[in-house]
Amino acid sequence: MHISLRHHSKSYTAFTLIELLVVISIIALLIGILLPALGAARKSARNAICASNIRQIAIGHLSYAQDNRSFMPAARAAKDTNAFNKRVLWQVSVWSYINNKSVSIEDLPENTNEEIKYPYLAGSVFECPSADDGRFGSEASSYKDYSTRGYGMTISLESNKGVGSAGSGTGMFATEDEREKMYQREDLLVAPSTTAILADNATYIMEYWHRGSAHLNTMGLIGSADMQGALGRHGDDVWNFAKFDGSAGPVRFDEVPGLDNALFYNSASYLSPGLILTDPYNLMPKEFKIFWVGQE
Repeated sequence: MHISLRHHSKSYTAFTLIELLVVISIIALLIGILLPALGAARKSARNAICASNIRQIAIGHLSYAQDNRSFMPAARAAKDTNAFNKRVLWQVSVWSYINNKSVSIEDLPENTNEEIKYPYLAGSVFECPSADDGRFGSEASSYKDYSTRGYGMTISLESNKGVGSAGSGTGMFATEDEREKMYQREDLLVAPSTTAILADNATYIMEYWHRGSAHLNTMGLIGSADMQGALGRHGDDVWNFAKFDGSAGPVRFDEVPGLDNALFYNSASYLSPGLILTDPYNLMPKEFKIFWVGQE
């Protein structure tokens, strides 16, 4: 018995040059469509992380105040004579309320060398993940200062009248440095849900005129690297804000209460919290006072 075996030959056809070019063009087109979408998704995720950060920090502040008779932490502490006269920022005071662990001032140097400031803030909840997208990026000066990559806390509450004559009722301190050491009271607020406690900032403190200097910058004038330095992190005119009720989220520039009078938009002539409350120029609406000072 003979078995006949047939060998089937397979023929292969190669892609033509035109077909390869078409495939490459389609792939390039898809990449061009997907990359912006991926970039937008990545930016949206960073924005969400920032809003979560600032909400956690606000709750940390409020928890600190609960444990300290309604007093908030000082923006920048007085020198600690037991720790080589170090002066740490407010983040250290609320650290344990956010990270569930205590932190020692001895372990958190103000500077490790001449080129890095506040390195303990790097990679923490106190650093905005979109800091590099701000107007000044991460290299606002010749050194890297991690206090410029996060959030500023208010130092303008009603209990902190600002710089000026203590007897006048419009000021309390001779210098800003002394003012930053003050422990402000959050129990004096009349509307916690509409008073700002924190915002994206290129420095560790926040005041109404920081918003004003950002406004001047949008008009082509030069301001200081505070809130304006943080513009661009979440869009051209958006900051993440946290309020004293623990809420947080993005706020557009034109939704942030401010003054039209540019005279008060720089450090040389800005209104202290005491002057805002007494309103000597009859310029300030109720919403502005509550948002920045916590009182009408």
